[in-house]
Amino acid sequence: MSDRPLASPARRLLVVAAGVVAISLLAWRLSTLSEKTFFKPYDFVEYWAAGRLALEGQNPYDAEALLPLQRRIGWESSSEALMMWNPPWVLPLVMPLGAMNPAIGQLVWFALSLGAVLLCADYLWRAFGGSAEIRWVGWLAAVTFAPTLFVLMMGQVSALLLLGFVGFAMGMKANRPALAGAAAALTALKPHLFAIFVVLFLLEALRGRRTLRAAVVGVIVLVAASLIPLIWVPDVWSDYVHATQKPSGGAHVEVADWSQPTVGFWLRQLVPGHPFWAQFVPLGLALVAAPVYWCVRRRSWDWVEESPRLSLALALTACYGAWAFDLVILLPAVVWMAVGVTRFGRPLITALFAGAYLLLNVACALTITRPLSQDNPWIAPVVLAGFAVVSLLRPRPITSSA
Repeated sequence: MSDRPLASPARRLLVVAAGVVAISLLAWRLSTLSEKTFFKPYDFVEYWAAGRLALEGQNPYDAEALLPLQRRIGWESSSEALMMWNPPWVLPLVMPLGAMNPAIGQLVWFALSLGAVLLCADYLWRAFGGSAEIRWVGWLAAVTFAPTLFVLMMGQVSALLLLGFVGFAMGMKANRPALAGAAAALTALKPHLFAIFVVLFLLEALRGRRTLRAAVVGVIVLVAASLIPLIWVPDVWSDYVHATQKPSGGAHVEVADWSQPTVGFWLRQLVPGHPFWAQFVPLGLALVAAPVYWCVRRRSWDWVEESPRLSLALALTACYGAWAFDLVILLPAVVWMAVGVTRFGRPLITALFAGAYLLLNVACALTITRPLSQDNPWIAPVVLAGFAVVSLLRPRPITSSA
């Protein structure tokens, strides 16, 4: 018989009372919001408004239709809508949000994003050989990573990108190609960030039936997700193409006019006339190098072990986007470093790494209230530098164990 003391009736009553109070306060807060969001609305408004328009049979890529909806729930811009540039296959995810009260939808989105980040962090910690006794270090590294805070605060879809990326690696490691393929479909929510991943995925699919099966499942999921919105908006794909080709004007701002925190955008500023194609040069070079890298490592290819390096390549060569919230896809590299730091066996060095990590992330998170706070172009290079240092100092190889 266990010697653990049973919870007293008074303690149980206190827990129940606290739960009742918390639920009551939440219900009261929701009842006072009406058509407002629970937190200050940032990028969540683009998904909620697009989902609402699609459910009403309207064009979810129409800036003029999006703006009044977004302003109604708290969006502060009076002239520019926050466009959802994701392809229409994202609509099956955001249409349920559009059916909800915006405050409830925001809380659901927040919980989904947080759960995705923690799930990925926990798996990566175990997969990279982290000690089970201190697995909380992986969770802590994930939730204090500035891009995670940006994702949660701004309500971006990027946590699902991470879930798709890590879920694919997890499914392949567990010999569950159908799960891997379904997860990989989530990376198509922002396909411009995962071009290198797609090339490597196809190379592996040409080599083995297991990866080919995952690819087939991924395509089936994307096709189904592409067809579902047609029930409500039959012209949604032509609407999307029209929006991507429409020049800036009125409430609409095209992608080429964005200021971006990427290597490609920096290169574009150096080219006379600032042509948009210049932003694609780093990605083009990476797409040429990716097959060469795969050929060198194909005999021992392991998606989990490759995920830290691949996440860095995705972030550093993105043709556009790669905002602070998108850089949550760097979590495989961050958790890999966290596992490595715990293996140093030198408390002072471990403490210095932990202190520097927290300081840098706090400095980044404090910018979230400033205009263009999502830029922070130094995040990916700093993670790369940390990754290089830990790689040099680690006492032994960090290998996958999950």
